[in-house]
Amino acid sequence: MRRHLIFLVIILAFFAVNGSAEELILERAEESAALVSGLEGGEEVTGEYPGDLIIQNSDCIMNASVHGNLFLVDSKVSIGEEGRVGGSVFIEDSTLLTSENEISAAYAQLPGSSLSRAQYEEGEIVNGRSPDGKNRYSFLVDKIFFYFILFIMIFLVNFLVGPRINPLVDDLSSYALKYFFIGLGFYILLPVAMVLLVVTIIGIPVLIFLMFLFVFALLVGFIILLHWTGARLFPSHKNTLFPGFLFYAVIDLFLTVFGIQFSHSVFSTIQWLCFSVIILLSTGLALRYIKGMIKKKK
Repeated sequence: MRRHLIFLVIILAFFAVNGSAEELILERAEESAALVSGLEGGEEVTGEYPGDLIIQNSDCIMNASVHGNLFLVDSKVSIGEEGRVGGSVFIEDSTLLTSENEISAAYAQLPGSSLSRAQYEEGEIVNGRSPDGKNRYSFLVDKIFFYFILFIMIFLVNFLVGPRINPLVDDLSSYALKYFFIGLGFYILLPVAMVLLVVTIIGIPVLIFLMFLFVFALLVGFIILLHWTGARLFPSHKNTLFPGFLFYAVIDLFLTVFGIQFSHSVFSTIQWLCFSVIILLSTGLALRYIKGMIKKKK
């Protein structure tokens, strides 16, 4: 039974990663999307595009009016005074320059209304779409679906480990800082360790197996953190897993919505800090869990 559940967790993990990973953004573009490619030296993109626009392998200034989505692939694009995007802006291995920000990312998505917020009043219709329209929040459905899949994975892993994690849940209050720095040290040394593992007799297949083992342990570490948080929020509640998960999910969703609404980087920074702390704590707990498993086998 447990083997089948582990197999199911692995399948769900791949499904969740595929659903939330940095997919090729061009797959989201309409078939009728206009394509601009090979521009150099700050050439201008002008005109009006009723659908999507793809800018690829270019260094240019975007002064066009795009009613649909704007896709940037392997490009450096500056948004000019006349640049307007009615939908979203998808970035893949590109740099986007606006009057206020510079965004360089392997993958990113942001509402087109945020590109020229200073150039129109709130509520004004831009390219036939309101900047506070539903399209700004459409990707929240994907995030909620991701949380649903993630909770199923967490629930299954929690069933597999059972009460064996209870001592770590109880110790977290006393050793939280210790687990945090263990996780930090792990990621600092991780590149060196991976190189050493690949060049030694262990080889890549064993390294892949160890990576799967660590992902499983990382989920266990996150589950410990969820139980600890749920117990602090609802001390008398028997099931502490769901309240803990709901607490972090709601905070992330609130920060996401505020970031869209106010188009301010402070919310993304807070999200990044919270995510980093959670990952480092979960990593420290995961390593402690693996250490306990090794001791039991001995």
